[in-house]
Amino acid sequence: MIHYEFISPEEERFVLSKIPTSEVKGVRHRNAIWRYGTKIYSNGVVSKEIPVEFWYFANKIYCAGLLPAIPTHITINEYLPGNTIAPHIDKPESGEVITVLSLLSEAEMVLSNGEEKKTLLLPPRSLLQLSGDERWVWKHSILPLNNKRYSIVFRD
Repeated sequence: MIHYEFISPEEERFVLSKIPTSEVKGVRHRNAIWRYGTKIYSNGVVSKEIPVEFWYFANKIYCAGLLPAIPTHITINEYLPGNTIAPHIDKPESGEVITVLSLLSEAEMVLSNGEEKKTLLLPPRSLLQLSGDERWVWKHSILPLNNKRYSIVFRD
């Protein structure tokens, strides 16, 4: 499910100003990853503590009734033009629902289940939630991007 315009342009500018800067690597997949909170993944971990500016958005998702609890882990992904994500299903430790806030520019996500495919357009400031079969059965991937993009993934 996609929630369009989940945050305002002002909220987007605020959160973008709080994302760490990276050294541009120009790799095929995500350029940079920063992880905060519980240790679901081992690469890119910055801190066990989620910075307060990101708690605001985790709380906003929870208060909108979109999650049963405030997320305990966030991943910030930086993508440069041409970056992709290969088809995958997130680890079971990531929880029942994967929630993705898209920032700065749009992306095309492909959901695939065998030969069946669905393409979703993720505009800036939208919130995507993968649950049920889309979370557990369908793989998701990101097609090559045209512009720089960030996503914040909230997991419990």
